[in-house]
Amino acid sequence: MRYLSLLCLLVAPVLAQAQEGAETLFDVVTLSAHAEREVDNDRIEAMLFAEREGTAPAALADAVNREMEWALRQLHGARQITASTPAYQTFPVYQKGLITGWRVRQTLKLDSADVTAMSELLGSLQARLGLQSVSFVLSSQRRASVEESLIAQALENFTARAQLVAKRLGRDGYRLVNLQVDTGGLPPPIPHLAMARAEMAVSAPRLEGGSSQVQVSVTGTIQLKN
Repeated sequence: MRYLSLLCLLVAPVLAQAQEGAETLFDVVTLSAHAEREVDNDRIEAMLFAEREGTAPAALADAVNREMEWALRQLHGARQITASTPAYQTFPVYQKGLITGWRVRQTLKLDSADVTAMSELLGSLQARLGLQSVSFVLSSQRRASVEESLIAQALENFTARAQLVAKRLGRDGYRLVNLQVDTGGLPPPIPHLAMARAEMAVSAPRLEGGSSQVQVSVTGTIQLKN
């Protein structure tokens, strides 16, 4: 019991000091401002696939492998286009609850900043591969550069609003209590088109990159001065 009393005596002054040190804020105003800009997309991504269906898995896999080998040969010399093969899958095909065959599928992902080169390549690859999707995106480097400019603009807008509030309320100025800058997440890619495997020569698809909106929001709390 004596130890408990001593502990209470030690803790009480600390709590009193904390309460005395805590500042009560009056005349607090929360404000927000933002800046945004439409920016042309500077990268294009495409997903293609080689797929075969039948009853002999080994023969199907061999056919898919040959199609993908052919597709990758078309990329030789195309340094401006990056390729990867993110997935290779074998599925059973069911009919009335029984496995009646197999489907083998491999995907090919292409990425480039050269829309013209990508368009021409897709026209060639569609002769033997299916085109799953084409999307336009804003590169992370370009987005970061635009966001830096928009952060400065959003902060200027926030400062202007804070000064306006203080002036309209007849105050000498304000001090910043807290501030939060939000650049948002990455938007989803803009889908452009999707086509099945053509089984014939295909002309290059017409592609337009469009634009993405980049936005920065600033939210903060200010305390007005007397």
